[in-house]
Amino acid sequence: MNDSKRLWVVNASPVISLANIGYANILIEACNHLVIPQAAEAEMLAGPDNDLAKQWIMSIGNEYVQDIGTVLPLITGWDLGSGESEVLTWSYQHPSYQAVLDDFAARKFAQAFEISLCGTIGVIVQAKKLGLVSNIKPLLNELIEMDFRVDQNLYNTALQMAGEKL
Repeated sequence: MNDSKRLWVVNASPVISLANIGYANILIEACNHLVIPQAAEAEMLAGPDNDLAKQWIMSIGNEYVQDIGTVLPLITGWDLGSGESEVLTWSYQHPSYQAVLDDFAARKFAQAFEISLCGTIGVIVQAKKLGLVSNIKPLLNELIEMDFRVDQNLYNTALQMAGEKL
């Protein structure tokens, strides 16, 4: 993917994870164009009123919400969540967009169909490369403290990609 023009279509889980550590805005700041499918928005709106992702999507994030249209039959056969299905539909139909999602099955679909993708950790690494955050290690540790699963290999790789010590 060409880093000079980052186009992202993002699922709810990266927004939720980043909002919970106070960094949802890096989704906007680290890319040139952001799309949040309506199904991802619905998932966030279903949260309690004090939920940080719900507050974010109802305010700043709202302008990035788009109707994706009908999910492609190719994708419905994979039995994914509605948010993941809409993210993959958009990125399949708009190959210049990178799918931002964490779900394992959705990532397998993206790999099988050569859809460019990254997850929450990739967004954080990109934010560091762009100078939007000074260090990713504290963010990774906050995510882990909130039960976000990051295996040691991914943790180490992210730190190396961000130019930080293990």
